[in-house]
Amino acid sequence: MKRVLFRIFYGLILLGIFLGGAWLTFQRSIVGRSVAVPDLAGKPILEAIRIGHDAGLRVEEQVGRARYDDRVSRNSVLLQQPESGSLTKPSQVVRVVLSLGPRQLKIPDLAGLPPRAAALKLAQDSLQLGAVSWYREDGKRAGIVAQNPEPEAADPRASPWTC
Repeated sequence: MKRVLFRIFYGLILLGIFLGGAWLTFQRSIVGRSVAVPDLAGKPILEAIRIGHDAGLRVEEQVGRARYDDRVSRNSVLLQQPESGSLTKPSQVVRVVLSLGPRQLKIPDLAGLPPRAAALKLAQDSLQLGAVSWYREDGKRAGIVAQNPEPEAADPRASPWTC
């Protein structure tokens, strides 16, 4: 009988230690101090890192996800995760995607290409082939002879141009 009571008492002590440790862990990790994520959008990366550090957070750039944007300058924060205003624990990571700035396109040289190949080449740069005029000349291979805008011209979306 004494042995059974000892085992019950020992089990209750172990259960008490387990429950106390679980409660303490819960209080520190779940219920503990939280910080609001600052708004890093549009800020240069070095300033975003400083602001995150001041708030007690780590800022990490997601290198492979940078993309072009007409409104956000180059090497500034385009997107962030978690979003600004949300609550997180101190020393958590805020992942940011940087802007590559406005896309600078150059018009490719299409001379000598058939219209289908020219359309494919333009599609690679997110451009479209416009109206095509045809004429045939004996002894010459079919292909583009002239184009508007001229090759290596600035991005036609940056300023209006006429035909």
